[in-house]
Amino acid sequence: NITAERGGACIPNTSCGANQSCNERGFCQDIPQPTGFIINDAWPRAACAAACKNAEVGLGANLPLVPSSLTPVVYSAAGVRVSGSLGVRQCRADDCRELEAGNLAFTTALSEDNKKLVLKWPLAANASYRVIVSGGESGLRSTDPAKSTLANTNYRTNESSADAYSWYFKVSPNDCAVDRVRLNKTNLDLYDKDSTDITATAHAKPDQCSPLDGQIINPASNFNWKSCAYPADGNIGAACRPDCAPPQAANKSIIALQSETDKSRGANNIVTGVTGGKSGNRALVCAGYGGGAYTGTAAVTVRTLCNTDADCAQGSLCPGSVCNLDKSSPNFGRCSPTITKPITPADGQSGTWATLSGCYFGNSR
Repeated sequence: NITAERGGACIPNTSCGANQSCNERGFCQDIPQPTGFIINDAWPRAACAAACKNAEVGLGANLPLVPSSLTPVVYSAAGVRVSGSLGVRQCRADDCRELEAGNLAFTTALSEDNKKLVLKWPLAANASYRVIVSGGESGLRSTDPAKSTLANTNYRTNESSADAYSWYFKVSPNDCAVDRVRLNKTNLDLYDKDSTDITATAHAKPDQCSPLDGQIINPASNFNWKSCAYPADGNIGAACRPDCAPPQAANKSIIALQSETDKSRGANNIVTGVTGGKSGNRALVCAGYGGGAYTGTAAVTVRTLCNTDADCAQGSLCPGSVCNLDKSSPNFGRCSPTITKPITPADGQSGTWATLSGCYFGNSR
């Protein structure tokens, strides 16, 4: 008898995709996922024994988080959780079975889509830490009323059963060097004069704590940003260089960065589309770190404002879109798909709209 399995030869803990594991026969297999609201990512990796001293610490969820539920845990004199959802504790030993008293002070930062949370505190060399995320109605919550409380709790605090999600890691003695930079948006579609935020993250070389991507490290500045011409041969990887040609059409810029300089700046920038009078012009946003290679790249397509419905038959815009000619509307000159069911944009998260029936809405701040 032969049993067919999806995948191919793999190496445990390194070569399978997200939510997969390498079984004893060398095949990647899906890991059953809990239904409901879950934490589906945490970094540095659980039980990591050599987290960079300058590592970013964070978690990812499958649903947007309620910002008001991101509160530090408060303990009673007896060590019982009184309120709050987030705890950071220093460990007495590397296995983190026993914890020091009290919650460490930390700050938090949410991603644009409210699905990723970064926790910041000074990491001490050779120290071990446990992050504890409380479940239940008084713990971390999602914006989905039907799936508001954590479904994948794995750690007991004061209850007889698991009532929190937790992971721990040990910090190495040293900072990690930046190996490459990634951008959170790699393909952008902008109208003339539209702007969108773009963020760079710095990664160390892949290691035991992050075998695929390398640990995310936490430099506050020293990123380099540059706009470059889109290459005629489409070879984006070689186009981002200090001496690249500027992105222009008819001697006019195609995009503008809020800050474009070889001097140090932060991880966040804003890119604005400038068509130069022709729709479909393309350009590149390039990001590097500390004067190193521009390894973070985003391709940007810029479209002119429409004048007639005929202008809306361009690129990835929805077939049948109509041109908004209402000058009092913030969407004047933009192509809008015909929607047959009521949709309230205000109900969505701020930032990037994705697709509806496969049709792209574009990016807007």
